[in-house]
Amino acid sequence: MSNLLLPYDYDYKNKHKSNWDLILTGLSRISFIVLLLSAWIFSWTVSLVPDSDWEKKILRCLGWQEGLVCNKADHANHWLLKNVNSSYEKERFVFIPTAWLHEKWIIKNPDRKELDKYDPARITEATEDQCPKRTKCYRIDSWLPRNLILRERVLTTVTDLKPELAASLQAEGDSQTDALNRVSGLNLQGRNFDYMDISNSSLPKVDLRRSYLRQANLSKARLNQAQLQSSYLERANLGKLSC
Repeated sequence: MSNLLLPYDYDYKNKHKSNWDLILTGLSRISFIVLLLSAWIFSWTVSLVPDSDWEKKILRCLGWQEGLVCNKADHANHWLLKNVNSSYEKERFVFIPTAWLHEKWIIKNPDRKELDKYDPARITEATEDQCPKRTKCYRIDSWLPRNLILRERVLTTVTDLKPELAASLQAEGDSQTDALNRVSGLNLQGRNFDYMDISNSSLPKVDLRRSYLRQANLSKARLNQAQLQSSYLERANLGKLSC
């Protein structure tokens, strides 16, 4: 008996292929939309300046899931927020992407190997109110800090500051008084320096009137003859600040 050659159904093959093409095209479009929305949400949360009026307004309204009451949001349990302060400080909530990229974190009782993982310029010792008693804590700068970090500097209007003059500005007594008469201070009136870190730095005669220094780190800074009238120092670290 001879074999019969059945006709091949090209229409069925084309229809089957076209259905798969439609499914793959739909999945690719859905994936692109999800990726686009994720990027938009991530960029939106990161772009909000911490402690700004706009961020505070958004945070107040994040309780919509619990009853559409903007002034009673439960920040501690919200999936989009994270407390970036230690358990020994007043709670401060920011968006999780902001915490990942722009906020410092604390490590407790680290050994030398753990500290060696980080650039020494990114490490500062935590204050007593940020750490439990009898515990050594360090704060690590974020990967993408958006605040001004100028630790252990001497900042004046003198562009070519000699080492001898810089040392005198950091000293105490008559030598510092003589050095102050030889320099002029920076004019930084009305600027936004929130979260700025100038710990252990010297800014003689600096003019910071009406400037924003909220949560700035001014510990052990030397602001001799500085002008700080009407400046905003809410929750700034002023430990061992000398003026």
